[in-house]
Amino acid sequence: MGLDVGSVNVKLSLVDERQQVILRDAERIISTTGAAVDSLLARLDRRFTLEEVGNAGVTGGGRAAVSSSRGWPEFSGSLATAAGLLHDHPDARTIVQIGGQTSTVMSLADGLKKPWKMVSNPLCAAGTGRFLEQQAYRLDISLEDFANLALECQESPPG
Repeated sequence: MGLDVGSVNVKLSLVDERQQVILRDAERIISTTGAAVDSLLARLDRRFTLEEVGNAGVTGGGRAAVSSSRGWPEFSGSLATAAGLLHDHPDARTIVQIGGQTSTVMSLADGLKKPWKMVSNPLCAAGTGRFLEQQAYRLDISLEDFANLALECQESPPG
């Protein structure tokens, strides 16, 4: 099981011994990170016990609080993202990751075999998921419709 503890959401992914995803879930952080993790684990417990899950690891900006309270190891979020994406899309060359407070672009060369270039924006909401959510709200459209409009764009993005 992997937990990614972001600034807005905690995400959970559970894979089986064949490395097939069998469960994905997310919980928005409303009060505390711990409360969001507890809520996710309560939903997980309806299907699997933590003993059945076996191993767990934590990534993300808030990982230290979760890993220290649960004793789970911490992992690099960028490495976890690249490894997970390359599992399903081995020919991927660029990963754009947009979170609640940061965005990152990873340029890959030969999967995980060679070092890759990584560029992140400074900690602020501009150009990130939270900023995009705010703009969709201001336009009074759903985030899904907002994303579909972006996909329809044929012009070069602003520089």
